[in-house]
Amino acid sequence: MTKPEYALALDFGGTKLATAVVSVPDGRLFGYQKARTPADAGAQASLELILNTAGKSLKESGIPQEKITRGGISFGGPVNPDGKHVIRSMHIKGWENYPLAEVAADRFGFPFRMGNDGNVAALGEWFYGSQGKPHYFMYIQISTGIGGGFILNGEILQGQGMAGEVGHQKVQYVGEAAFPCACGSKGCIEAVASGWALARDAKALIESPEACSVFREQVSKMGEISAKPLIEAARRGDSSASEIVDYAFRCFALSLSNAIVLFDLEEIVIGGGVAVNSWDLLEPILTHSIPEFLPTEMRGKTKIRMSHLKGTETLLGAAKLSELAG
Repeated sequence: MTKPEYALALDFGGTKLATAVVSVPDGRLFGYQKARTPADAGAQASLELILNTAGKSLKESGIPQEKITRGGISFGGPVNPDGKHVIRSMHIKGWENYPLAEVAADRFGFPFRMGNDGNVAALGEWFYGSQGKPHYFMYIQISTGIGGGFILNGEILQGQGMAGEVGHQKVQYVGEAAFPCACGSKGCIEAVASGWALARDAKALIESPEACSVFREQVSKMGEISAKPLIEAARRGDSSASEIVDYAFRCFALSLSNAIVLFDLEEIVIGGGVAVNSWDLLEPILTHSIPEFLPTEMRGKTKIRMSHLKGTETLLGAAKLSELAG
């Protein structure tokens, strides 16, 4: 199979849709477009919006149409290993067993390959961020949810379509005290440290008499009760906010240590808006906590760094994945 020089990349996120034409060999983006995901309107609304947005990318990229011969899709939810069908979305209704790759191919006239967004982002970060060098590699992001994937010996770990669901590792006892998760279980790291989980805790805190003035000031300043004012309040020394954020990030450190023990990872790259925007708080906790959670002989062997791809991991991974389309 001839490798594509340019690919059309589509990124279906829970809060953002993005598209671009990507130079597959070097990862340059052309005609980049993004839009807010109309999540409440269901699958069809997201589909129509991203297809129209992709059309704009094609027009504005300046790349001749005949050079764009493949497409790749990053999808926020479980995907069939055939790379053609969505299994379901955990946040948007109407995606069950949907032939998304086929629909995109019919629209644009060339074949598409699809993958779960965590796996696709891992592929993008591994190939374009780490030059495809680590044999045992993990990417994980903290954004609206927590997702990621593994690249082992140059291949995405797929399993039966659900491998690498790092956001659903258990970090709490699954009982009355464990937080419910969108996946249907309890105690997942996503239910503790994701954007939506921190927003839940922020709302509980603002209604509590324990909320300090610093946190209330940040909520008023930002005009929202979300992870953002909670993290900023923790950064400014608010004790109640710090307690929540520290607990969430220590649980996140526990989830990384579990992955290291399982796969003896060479490198972990962390991305996503929540992680990137709180790296000054997150990194010291990881540095201190992960060695505590690891067996002695495994300490200090895994490189951990923040992503430098500025949120383009999924688009880049989708472009690289398009090499398998056909």
